[in-house]
Amino acid sequence: MSTPVSPISPVSIATTDPRVLALARARQQLAHRGMLHPAWEELTEEERTMALPEARNWLEAAVAAGLAPDLDDADTAFVVAEALREFAHRQRGEADQVAADVAAGDDLAAGAEVEQRRRWAEIAETVLDRIDP
Repeated sequence: MSTPVSPISPVSIATTDPRVLALARARQQLAHRGMLHPAWEELTEEERTMALPEARNWLEAAVAAGLAPDLDDADTAFVVAEALREFAHRQRGEADQVAADVAAGDDLAAGAEVEQRRRWAEIAETVLDRIDP
């Protein structure tokens, strides 16, 4: 069975590309938070499937505009892993800087931000361990 691709886009991305699912899910979560739409997990399988072509179209537009890399499925996992590595590294570094500021007395209210950034880094590293052991 072939994977559906857009017949008019100069960039052909299959709806099975993991980035399409990630984009569809993120868009649904934004709608859920902003306008009381159901969360991604609350959608039926049919509704999720119907969301993929629109997400694919947006991803193709982003690739055509140079805003996202044009990757094949083999490259996608690598890019996701590298993005998570960079995100975790950046969060830990920023958390360490905020912690240093707190210790120096520069920003006593930033303790929660330190914990939040460290938690984000921990989550990213957990996901990274699962997709790129």
